[in-house]
Amino acid sequence: MWHEGVAGRGSDEIASCMLDYIESLPAHSEHVYMFSDTCGGQNRNIQMYAALLRACQTLPNIQSITQYMMESGHSQMECDSVHSTIERACRKIDIYTPQEYYTVVRSARLAQPYTVKVRNVCDFRNIKGLVSTCVKNRSTFSDSSTANWMKTKVLSYKKDEPGVIEMAYDYDGPMNILNVTQGRGCGRRQTVINIAAADLGPLRTKPPAISKAKYNDLISLCDSLAIAREHHHFYQSLVCSESVSDRLAEPDQDENTNAD
Repeated sequence: MWHEGVAGRGSDEIASCMLDYIESLPAHSEHVYMFSDTCGGQNRNIQMYAALLRACQTLPNIQSITQYMMESGHSQMECDSVHSTIERACRKIDIYTPQEYYTVVRSARLAQPYTVKVRNVCDFRNIKGLVSTCVKNRSTFSDSSTANWMKTKVLSYKKDEPGVIEMAYDYDGPMNILNVTQGRGCGRRQTVINIAAADLGPLRTKPPAISKAKYNDLISLCDSLAIAREHHHFYQSLVCSESVSDRLAEPDQDENTNAD
């Protein structure tokens, strides 16, 4: 969990969280299976695909990662019940800061309580930079047919196939081969990028700004004591800018967003 003064909630942030989770798996974990909704801004995008491809190549124990895209409008995931449980826990509690939300989530379920990992600015990685450096082909399969990302239901990443994403339009195949790190040219002139060796630096080194209008509204709540005095320092310390749009930093995007 993190708040808007730390990061947004777009492809870089979600892919960074997935990388951290996969890296934290026990050493005996070899095959990872993911079930994702089709939100383009968070799951169905080239940043997520490049991050998973790199994870499969750089983590010594991981031999394959398989990602299933669930049918839009016809699925119910475990995270839906998690959100419902958290909402019930928040109903009768006054919450003034994000830190208090973290505490509520930790205590929302008595049996098997949720683990909250609080993210900081430096915890997010520049996945878009990885894509711009390493992804040279996102449209043409090995048989010269055109990749249709919007129809894709299964994506497979394998240790013994570096730079390759296998894609299927149906849950039972067949798989199409997309070499994303292979650039244009032929023979010796063909460019092949080693995605495992690419640098993956931080997304940002200082907190992002919120809109000036939002900051002013928050400070007015502090001035009126709608927000208790002990929480004023948190809001006063937020960075703001006139150039930032007065909206959520990374809104949920339509599920029909293209992979690129």
